[in-house]
Amino acid sequence: MINVKELRCGNYIEAVWEQEMDRGNGIIEDVEQSEIVEFQGYNPFEEYIWAEDGDGDIDRYVEVNPIPITEEWLEKFAFKKVTSFVFGKSTGVGNILIEDTPSYHWVGWSQYPIKYVHQLQNLYYALTGEELTIKK
Repeated sequence: MINVKELRCGNYIEAVWEQEMDRGNGIIEDVEQSEIVEFQGYNPFEEYIWAEDGDGDIDRYVEVNPIPITEEWLEKFAFKKVTSFVFGKSTGVGNILIEDTPSYHWVGWSQYPIKYVHQLQNLYYALTGEELTIKK
């Protein structure tokens, strides 16, 4: 589970919910499903998160998880492989380099551990003033 205080509007997160499925033999089973959504807000009174799903609908979810940074996610954000273990992205501020280790971290500007997509989005925004979004 993720701490909602870490999230900004537009952060990508994994939303989890249970859905009842009839297996056809009279047994109803709860099946856990998940999807990648964009965080939109939080209701502290009922403790659910508003998020936009892939269809553009805004739904509410009770459980959300962080998305680990992978090479695939870095490529979705238009980071380019600089060497076999470093990814880079040019910004108006300078170059952002991320070393490909089990716990990704910034190289050069800080040693703040970056393990999840929302952390990368938040730090990118703090440094550049621009949103880090999936490039189509």
